[in-house]
Amino acid sequence: MASFTLVIGHDEETGTLMAAVPELPGCYIHADSLRELAGNAQRAIREYLESHTRPPMATKFLGVQSISLE
Repeated sequence: MASFTLVIGHDEETGTLMAAVPELPGCYIHADSLRELAGNAQRAIREYLESHTRPPMATKFLGVQSISLE
């Protein structure tokens, strides 16, 4: 069983949740709730892996940092 990281954000304009999968460039997910996001993420990851011939990135996700522009 493979594990993937979700980086989750909230779109304040639309009220929806958004997520990216750092190990899978271009794999993004949207949903209205965390429960829906989890299901959508599983489907999106499966579809991504089925449609791409390259294996996922072999890097380990370390974290997220917020940076402010001066």
